[in-house]
Amino acid sequence: MKITFHIFCILIFCLSINGYGFLPESQKVRIIYINDTNQFQIQDSTAISLANIRTYSIYDPDSLKRKFASKAYRNTTRHLLDHQFQMETTGLSDSVAQVHLFRNILFIKQSLNERFLQLGFGFFNPEPESKYTKQYRRASNEAKRKNLGVYDKKQFTTIPPFKYNALWCNLGIGTGMTWEKRFGKIDNGGAFFCNLSLHTRLNGTVLSFGYEGIYLNECNTQSGYFLTAGLSHYGRWQDLICSTGISINRAAYQDDMSDYSWISDPFLGLPLKFQMLFHFPAGLGAGFSLDMNINKHASYLIVTFNVSLGVWIL
Repeated sequence: MKITFHIFCILIFCLSINGYGFLPESQKVRIIYINDTNQFQIQDSTAISLANIRTYSIYDPDSLKRKFASKAYRNTTRHLLDHQFQMETTGLSDSVAQVHLFRNILFIKQSLNERFLQLGFGFFNPEPESKYTKQYRRASNEAKRKNLGVYDKKQFTTIPPFKYNALWCNLGIGTGMTWEKRFGKIDNGGAFFCNLSLHTRLNGTVLSFGYEGIYLNECNTQSGYFLTAGLSHYGRWQDLICSTGISINRAAYQDDMSDYSWISDPFLGLPLKFQMLFHFPAGLGAGFSLDMNINKHASYLIVTFNVSLGVWIL
């Protein structure tokens, strides 16, 4: 009986000091309007905000912060608007009540302030001091450790957008295999190849124009212009290009010992090109290509080393 009486006295004492303001006043409220990421309105039109939390505003002049605040605002609206909570008022700042909000989930009391900080929707603000300060600081540190929300620096850093266009020129030299129809023979080495070309890429489509020549032997050469189109699988630092088109070629033969020389009429060729190019966003690049040309005089398959100069972020 004495124990029961003592417990009863303690309960009466707690209730009495609560009435005199020694314990935080707790009341049920319903949020009827969301003014900002951390400013709400309850049913009696009182403006409230979650205590110990500083957030970005949906009206922030910084576009990246405003974008993040808009996401937090939508999330807050979905979970707070027209919901009932238990509220403890801790102070007043600029006519806005600083409060701690709670809700019961399966008989477990959950702090909205703590949850807000855990998700990184705002920064921890130690003022005003409250009995929940350590709890809130721990939640904020957890979000910071996980780089959530306001602690995710990527969300607030402007990254230059990767643009699709590029313009560059190539200078290439190479060697490979040739097949001369006139003599019906295949030469597996000794051919020297040079290439000067201009390339442009627009949304993955590459157009190329250039001049290339091949030294077949001490008397026999072939050169011409080509125009090709193809596709590029590209990134910020590389291009992998496959293209084909048309070439206009001329063959020449000159024998200094017999003073015999011969230059053919222009003839068409079918160029096929596969190029792997590594480059900076602007400036130098280098890579390899496989250059083929099928024609009636001397078809060839050449491995070429290319040096490039251009801009890949137009």
